[in-house]
Amino acid sequence: MLWWARTDSRHDIPTTFFLKGINVLHHGGIHRNSAGLHELANHTWDHPDLARLDNHAARNRSSGPRRSWRRSTGHAPRCPGRPHRRFIPAGCSRATAHHGALERTGRGESFSGTDPQASSPPCAPPSSPARSSSATTPAPATGSSGSSISTPSSACSGLMGSPSPRSQSCAGWGDSRHGRSNLRWPSPYGLLASSFMARQQVATCPPVLRSTTMKAIRDAILSGDRSPETYSALEVPARYRGVTVHKDEVDMFAGMASRDKDPRKSLHVEEVDVPELGPGEALVAVMASAINYNTVWTSIFEPVSTFSFLERYGRLSPQTKKHDLPYHVVGSDLSGVVLRTGPGVNAWQPGDEVVAHCLSVELEHADGHNDTMLDPEQRIWGFETNFGGLADLALVKANQLMPKARHLTWEEAASPGLVNSTAYRQLVSRNGAGMKLGDVVLIWGASGGLGSYATQMALASGATPICVVSSPDKAEICRKMGAELVIDRSRDTGEGYTFWKDENNQDPREWKRLGAKIRQLTGGKDPDIVFEHPGRETFGASVFVARKGGTIVTCASTSGFMHEYDNRYLWMSLKRIVGSHFANYREAWEANDLIDRGLIHPTLSKTYSLDQVGQAAYDVHRNLHQGKVGVLALAPQTGLGATDLKKRAELLPAINRFSDA
Repeated sequence: MLWWARTDSRHDIPTTFFLKGINVLHHGGIHRNSAGLHELANHTWDHPDLARLDNHAARNRSSGPRRSWRRSTGHAPRCPGRPHRRFIPAGCSRATAHHGALERTGRGESFSGTDPQASSPPCAPPSSPARSSSATTPAPATGSSGSSISTPSSACSGLMGSPSPRSQSCAGWGDSRHGRSNLRWPSPYGLLASSFMARQQVATCPPVLRSTTMKAIRDAILSGDRSPETYSALEVPARYRGVTVHKDEVDMFAGMASRDKDPRKSLHVEEVDVPELGPGEALVAVMASAINYNTVWTSIFEPVSTFSFLERYGRLSPQTKKHDLPYHVVGSDLSGVVLRTGPGVNAWQPGDEVVAHCLSVELEHADGHNDTMLDPEQRIWGFETNFGGLADLALVKANQLMPKARHLTWEEAASPGLVNSTAYRQLVSRNGAGMKLGDVVLIWGASGGLGSYATQMALASGATPICVVSSPDKAEICRKMGAELVIDRSRDTGEGYTFWKDENNQDPREWKRLGAKIRQLTGGKDPDIVFEHPGRETFGASVFVARKGGTIVTCASTSGFMHEYDNRYLWMSLKRIVGSHFANYREAWEANDLIDRGLIHPTLSKTYSLDQVGQAAYDVHRNLHQGKVGVLALAPQTGLGATDLKKRAELLPAINRFSDA
């Protein structure tokens, strides 16, 4: 989806081209190089879908929407003057408004440039460069985690539509390193995004929502008041901000290798309609969420488009029809406060602080009565259903809700949900490997979002984890958790295991080399359990190294779903392969109880703002992260939401183990 704007060349501000979902802010200004080609961030941006400034054919094609606008409205899409007051972010002067041309090319418009009559920058200049990789938030509340957030929290009191004086500083929301700004305003047509490169230094204000309704909800939560009367009296907005993928973009990565697909292109932050609340459901005001690999799969439309899940769910009943939409609000984790409950909900009420597990099940079939994961209508919320947790509001079944741990901040509490419950069933439950005291457990990706919880559970259960990681930094994280046996499998700094000689042939010699390393570390023991989730790349080795009679328990398959292994090492050694998927109701509650009791801890390493969710998913897709990656929704900054400060102080070193990773 191409958004672009034309500006007056007299002010030396070039036309800007960018793809919706790619943050031009991180790539620098556009300029001409010595060959006369336009460059972005000091290098030519050769993205195949980008309409190059030098491509006259592409430029001519993009003028079609402008002609369509003229035909439908009778005038060119130009702003006759400064935009209406409601388009101007609180805390910014009206100088941002200018006489630029407005091109509508899709779901929104782009409006960029400067006002030649303006005597001052649109926002108060920041006191220091912002949005740098080392930026930090204001001092967090007492007992905060100290985890980093890539965007500093706002200094504008006008966040979310609150009026503020024109002189209010927007420091921390701008980027003056390249003299550019990226501002967004609500409009009848969607968000207006302004991205312009100017010679003067400017600051960027935080996103502004359509009304003060969402601000009132956030303020009530931040006040600490949890009375049902307070939240029942709050107005529910008609629309809310959510992270979506679009049905008309499912083919955008056709023909590309999985690794080359970029979630930043397909994930959109936009306003959507609040769904109707049905029986047995709850509407939650989301303070924070997190990135799981199912969001990556959704964003790259693999192994299939999630819209097929929504279509099937929409056919189930009149109540579920609302899920079948041309957009999908994603996300399978949340922490927040109950805002409304539907008929038949008795265990929860408005004002309750909650987290949510992601099991959505109808419970109408006998197959699911002993294990809800076996129900024919079992789904993963935010992946196979709509209205997920990467949003300001989320719709869940009330039986997904669990109490939030009082010693954790919003972002910390949101991060364990899916992966903690998944690891619990896969490793601890009798439905998985049934780990016991003394077991030797080989854990692939032991510092990652899933493996970090498996490592903690093995240690807490008296088992011996063998942590397999891909860098020295990740090995150090495992040692911080208490693991003593660590294998760095990377080529540059570690053992350099290459299990595949080429795309079609594995190398059994590498399996044997891994097995020898494991025995060296354990004093001659093979793993009782292999905690397997990478899939295709490692599965052959996993089957080989497990002890005779051992268990390979598998889920996810992030490196590929088609597993190959030598069956002689399975059947002749009486090994077993166990498939495991998320957790049933009881397992999810038990896993959350371990968090609440402080026996298992969040592994949050970095927190993004909702507007940066594309980059967050990109980091997870490229394995650039450790532990879990958090996302703030309504929470204005990290470090908020913990109320049991005594317990937090006791557990803070363990909570913070991943914060500097």
